[in-house]
Amino acid sequence: DKLGYKHKLKSKTGKNPGGGVAFIYRDTLNVKQIDLPKEFSELESIVCKVSGPYIDEYTIATYYNNPKLEINIRFLEWLTTFENCLLMGDLNSKHPNLFCIKKNANGQLLVDSLESEQSPLNLCYLNDKSMTKHPLRKNKESPELLDMSFCHPNIRSKILSFNVGFSYGSNHSNISVIIPLKN
Repeated sequence: DKLGYKHKLKSKTGKNPGGGVAFIYRDTLNVKQIDLPKEFSELESIVCKVSGPYIDEYTIATYYNNPKLEINIRFLEWLTTFENCLLMGDLNSKHPNLFCIKKNANGQLLVDSLESEQSPLNLCYLNDKSMTKHPLRKNKESPELLDMSFCHPNIRSKILSFNVGFSYGSNHSNISVIIPLKN
């Protein structure tokens, strides 16, 4: 709070607590956390309505998908009901169409849902080819692109930039999406 930021946290629960997701924002913004529908309440996700004196209202979601679990496509579809939606998170979904080196079942499921004309999943992928996860031990792993950003098509033209930043004590880099100020 002293640095001009606030946060919302959702800790992981269950047999292996720890981890979780965070939503960090400037204290000048109006942020209201949205209660997740019951079917999504166990997901590691925070969804907030964000507005302020200089920005339009957006719905911004963080989401961590454990690599041992299937990505929840119904949750992503629910997010697209918010027309100014931005999703950022570690989805543990690998597929070459998402600029990943490898492919896994979650990546295939996500790409199939994004590319299907019958799917209600209507999101634009914002990542470039920058890797977001870096090996802690050289020669043991290769860099990967696991941290992803998506937005509703209504706001794609408003996105000013997508950036992969530094790692702060983690093997994952932070990602940021820059949105414009109000006119």
